[in-house]
Amino acid sequence: MTRKDTLVVAASQHAWSMYQRYSAYLCQPGRSFRNVDRLAFYAHGAIKDRVPQILARRDEVHIDPQTVDKLSCSTDQVDRDVADLVERMLAYGEFVGNRNQVFLLSDYDDPKTLKLPHPVKNVKRDKNGKLTALTFGHGYTSSEALATGPRTTSELASSGG
Repeated sequence: MTRKDTLVVAASQHAWSMYQRYSAYLCQPGRSFRNVDRLAFYAHGAIKDRVPQILARRDEVHIDPQTVDKLSCSTDQVDRDVADLVERMLAYGEFVGNRNQVFLLSDYDDPKTLKLPHPVKNVKRDKNGKLTALTFGHGYTSSEALATGPRTTSELASSGG
């Protein structure tokens, strides 16, 4: 059986553009996820064509100057990377004052990022045959199955995703 090593998040266009700008994903604190290697963005009826590697994850990150001050002088590299992210977000005025769970991700063009030949279009239907969202919160799939280049979610499912 293929390992479900990729978290698929129901993402807004904002989350996708945030990934492109910051190489990060933010969500509410305390949200529970399996231990996985990658994160895929599902938005506008498709899994996006970039599936970054999860480099680190931190919960309860406050987007404020105090977090930058505290983490930037840490001996832990992940803390310093989170401080850098928070500092950049403050400069853009995004999520200021919020408390989030933070995923640090490989860059859009990084070799660690799985590059799909095209987005994977959702064709999932409910019991009445009506098109339905692939996931409403989050789900899991296989990076191995994604790497085969499926065009649709039914092709993804049939290849072990």
